[in-house]
Amino acid sequence: MIGIESTNETVAGVMHFPALNETYFGAPGYGAFWDNSNQTSRKITVSHNNTIDRSTFVCASVDYFRAIGRPDLFGKISAAAASTLGIPDAYAFALVASGRADFIVEAELNAWDIAAIKPIIEAAGGIFTDFHGKKTIYGRTAVASNISIHSSLLRLIAGQPAAGK
Repeated sequence: MIGIESTNETVAGVMHFPALNETYFGAPGYGAFWDNSNQTSRKITVSHNNTIDRSTFVCASVDYFRAIGRPDLFGKISAAAASTLGIPDAYAFALVASGRADFIVEAELNAWDIAAIKPIIEAAGGIFTDFHGKKTIYGRTAVASNISIHSSLLRLIAGQPAAGK
């Protein structure tokens, strides 16, 4: 994973998964792309699901929520979503960027864990923030989704009812 930052803003990212022979790359204003084992690039976009209850939530582990004292949050989000999948960190973000999963909510992150991811999500038409809605890689938490469900996710994280629920 390589993230490029300029004046405190991530401007481009690349993620390569050697075991899968897949590469994801993107930059806001340029677009997001996925290269697969056939060596063909295709443009990717986040999903278009417009409610959490029809969406797939991907997350590495409930353990990260326990580490920040919020195991209840994992349960709330899982209960609100149509399905929950446990997928290792970076690849879960790749699934969201490519529209194969609808959103990810993660805790206990460092900037280097997500510097490559944020610009790819944004270039794919998504939103990447911390739990407070700040567009940053320095918040130690992450919420990545499409525009339609992002504010509902932030309300759910804040303990408020999500829209449409």
